[in-house]
Amino acid sequence: MKLNTSKASTIIKRYRKKKSGLLAVLQDIQDAYNWLPPEILSMVSEELSIPLIDVYSVASFYRAFSLTPRGKHLVTVCLGTACHVRGAPAVLDRLRDRLKLEPGCTSKDGNYTLETVACLGACALAPIVVVDGKYYGKATAKKADLIIENQNKEKPKAMKAQGKKKIKQKAKKKTTKKITKIKAKKKITKKPKRQRLTKKQIPAKRVKRSKKTTSIKRKKRKIITKKPAKKKIKKKAKKRITRSSKKKRTTKKRK
Repeated sequence: MKLNTSKASTIIKRYRKKKSGLLAVLQDIQDAYNWLPPEILSMVSEELSIPLIDVYSVASFYRAFSLTPRGKHLVTVCLGTACHVRGAPAVLDRLRDRLKLEPGCTSKDGNYTLETVACLGACALAPIVVVDGKYYGKATAKKADLIIENQNKEKPKAMKAQGKKKIKQKAKKKTTKKITKIKAKKKITKKPKRQRLTKKQIPAKRVKRSKKTTSIKRKKRKIITKKPAKKKIKKKAKKRITRSSKKKRTTKKRK
């Protein structure tokens, strides 16, 4: 079986073929293929211009990388001192019997791989079993059976969810096709839209004024034409003149 190397080529181009990006490239390839195939490792050495021995030394040093094909679900059992004291070997034996696998092997279906780890750094939860990155603390032989049973139940649920997604996608495609057809029909039947005129093109319209507005404006004009202040001043001035003239007359008579 030939591997599809297009994913690996895109990953290498993402890091611009730099030597410093070797570890990141291997991590992305591990996520894409679930292991590090030898064909792709040779391609990485050619593209990054790194010797193949150095590439293999990095891939074999880190436990996260796998040089053999892994299953869809990875089951790891911690065998550190704390986990070993609290019954980790019994849990491993139960998983070995249930999956019919030895540590470091994968099932013929390609569904499960069983691995052991020296320490996971969570000794308070010992013994620990990890399935696809999910931690199950204080594990026992009975709990190990339940973990695998739940994992097997999740498979048909995932298949159903994928089937529902496909049905929804098909329904969406049908609705989009119908909408496009309806829009095409509307475009044919629609009348051409009238062009909007600019302010310069719009003709000046005579505004009909109501009787109230005209009467108010006439009153305002009358008020503006009147000059009551000046008339009052003239009257006051005349009165003042008359009083002064009377005073003068009275004084002359007394003399």
